[in-house]
Amino acid sequence: MKLILGILMCILSEVSFAQYTFRYEYDSIRTLPTSFVEVEDGFVIAGAKHPNQGDYNIHLYNSHLIKINNKGEYQWTKELKDSLFNNIFDIDFDNNYLYAVELANIEIDRSKTYFLKFDTHGSLLNRKEIGSISNTSRDNLPSDIIVRQDGNILLSNSEFNFSNGNTECVIYCLDKDGNILTRTAFSQDTLSCIPYDLIKTTDNGFAVVMSALNLNTLYEKVFLLKFDSIGNEMWRTQINTSDPIQTDFSLCELNNTLYCAMATSYTNGGPARLTIVKYDDNGNQLFEKNYANNSSSEPESFDFPRISLNKDSTSLLIYGSFAGSQTVFNPRLLFADLNGNIYNSIDVPYQHELGNGWSIDLKPSDDGGITLLNRNFSYIPQASNYTELLKLDCEGNFEWKDKCSFINSDSDVIIFPNPSNNFFNFQLENIAENSNIELIIYDNVGNLVFKTSSYSRCFTVDLTNISIGVYQFKLRINEIDYFTGKLVRN
Repeated sequence: MKLILGILMCILSEVSFAQYTFRYEYDSIRTLPTSFVEVEDGFVIAGAKHPNQGDYNIHLYNSHLIKINNKGEYQWTKELKDSLFNNIFDIDFDNNYLYAVELANIEIDRSKTYFLKFDTHGSLLNRKEIGSISNTSRDNLPSDIIVRQDGNILLSNSEFNFSNGNTECVIYCLDKDGNILTRTAFSQDTLSCIPYDLIKTTDNGFAVVMSALNLNTLYEKVFLLKFDSIGNEMWRTQINTSDPIQTDFSLCELNNTLYCAMATSYTNGGPARLTIVKYDDNGNQLFEKNYANNSSSEPESFDFPRISLNKDSTSLLIYGSFAGSQTVFNPRLLFADLNGNIYNSIDVPYQHELGNGWSIDLKPSDDGGITLLNRNFSYIPQASNYTELLKLDCEGNFEWKDKCSFINSDSDVIIFPNPSNNFFNFQLENIAENSNIELIIYDNVGNLVFKTSSYSRCFTVDLTNISIGVYQFKLRINEIDYFTGKLVRN
């Protein structure tokens, strides 16, 4: 039944979206986009920019921010000018300030990690070193910065320690001025490690995927780690897939269930394919799903994946760079159900020389759409690179539609349409016939707004008389709590 619903999903929900999509293009010499974040009135793109057109030395890049409004129109650029290579790796926003993590070279093979704080106009308010040169220089590699639910900030870093010659993965918890509250260092045995992705979790903890390299055997392992809200490690598990080589990792989470997307290959240097793995809240692997054929004479490859949930947490969004026999690095957007089954694939068109589109980042937008960050470049030496931000509707269309279909075949509770402006259909699987099903709906402060009961596993409720907004609901089966979730009345 779920599979049929996932394939057909003929019920389309009425959604009030802004009526636009856009493609914003920033044509500048040697721009290196790394991340973006949605702000109240648009988007801010972060990365590095070469300061001039004459000298392309790798050590001559400045961290920079680009602001566009929510129609894709350019507003401003802010650049941090330094004498060596600087690059913002990630950026986040807490509705008041922008926070970023920056890699700054101080000399060849010597680098520092900085915490940056900006106002909403891109003016730098604070720049603070994280770690010290005595401990963090060679192999210093920041990864992510995220604002937690409690207002503090998590920042991930890879740090080389001169005293023992080891490289550690480190997670810092900072206050909003960049002061270090806690430092959590972890590795695997005596392995060198790099934190590839860091996400916050529903329980106010965080999860990290790290790549660990044994410097003696040169054997690389990949580990997924879960931490509680104060940084205590709850569990770690080695990611084992049917492909022995794993690179380019990305995480997302739903109710303490973790999804990891990665590029994998059978042989070192061979063509990559997309692999999605899912883990429960104890670190047990639930499935491995592979996409693309890496054994044919003209193999497909899928590199640089980013994974996220759509706005309503009903589908997985995966973005990466696809390569076939005729093209390289063509961005592709995939849609999967929560069991990792791909049900839609969209080649994202790009503007410039064929085969030079690099996928960089993916985020669901606040209005239900999807925003993608690309980098396009030319094979011609010393030619421009292009930063592109693309806004699509919730199904990946460039022509914005008012209707969107959502699929959730992983849950025993299926609700459609959601969002809706009046009627919500509930379908419950795997419960006994004639069970007493009770639906209770609360507003965002916990007040009861609706309550009903049914003895049918498929029932419909009319919420026309409650106000537009987001509501929490609870399902009870025979007076026992069974399921909680969210309804959107529009």
